[in-house]
Amino acid sequence: MKSLTSTLQKTKRALKKEQKKPVEKVCSCRVPADEYIKLEDELNNLGYKNMSAYFREIILARKREYNISELEQYKVFLVNKISNNVNQIAKVMHKDIKKSDEVDYKKVADLLDEYLNELYILVG
Repeated sequence: MKSLTSTLQKTKRALKKEQKKPVEKVCSCRVPADEYIKLEDELNNLGYKNMSAYFREIILARKREYNISELEQYKVFLVNKISNNVNQIAKVMHKDIKKSDEVDYKKVADLLDEYLNELYILVG
């Protein structure tokens, strides 16, 4: 009888362990008193009961905006132009292959290699 009781106790303990809530991490920040009052007012106006739900929604649901410098924008522009040129070369090659077998592939390969090197330099 004793072993049955100990088995039941072990089973109850195992069930309690399974029912535990997942571990939660705390994220906090400090704000001046006047900003805290504004936050509370906004929470009340929007119908939130606590700040945690509000902050999670604001932070996790927001769209990410990236500030790209002018240099980075120019690099993207150049990469787009180069890739467009490579695409045009590929189209010409396919047309020439259909017309005849006497295409100067070495010249085209050199051009593609040149564009690829430019891309490597730009991307860094």
